[in-house]
Amino acid sequence: MATRLTRRQALLASGAALGYFHLAPAVSAARAYRANDKLRVGGIGGGGKGASDIDQAGNLMEVVALCDVDEVKLAPKAKKWPEAKTFSDFRKLFDDTSLLKNVDAFTISTPDHTHALAAVLAMRAGKHVYVQKPLTHDVYEAHLLR
Repeated sequence: MATRLTRRQALLASGAALGYFHLAPAVSAARAYRANDKLRVGGIGGGGKGASDIDQAGNLMEVVALCDVDEVKLAPKAKKWPEAKTFSDFRKLFDDTSLLKNVDAFTISTPDHTHALAAVLAMRAGKHVYVQKPLTHDVYEAHLLR
């Protein structure tokens, strides 16, 4: 037969749990993996709208990867963040597994017809994405992203 939980026992149990969260040192909450680290971002597309996207992300996060097919547009961003690894093809960026371990998110500001492909590759790698509109070229790509 099941034992009944009295009101007093329930209050004592919930009080103990609340007491822990109220009295526990902040150090225990900060022990979560990389909880206080700066986020690391990669920028795919560095010209046009991509330039402002990666600049804004760079103000808040550490830029660790840059990708643009046009070397002229990539050069100023590579100069601004010299520690960032540069690529001319985003498919090669996603082939670099050591880099992917150190990236938390990507900004994707490529020509419209390639937004979805880069976003799918990033999401399959378990990364967060910020994608410029239009998100997809057709309904199939929208379903693929979903």
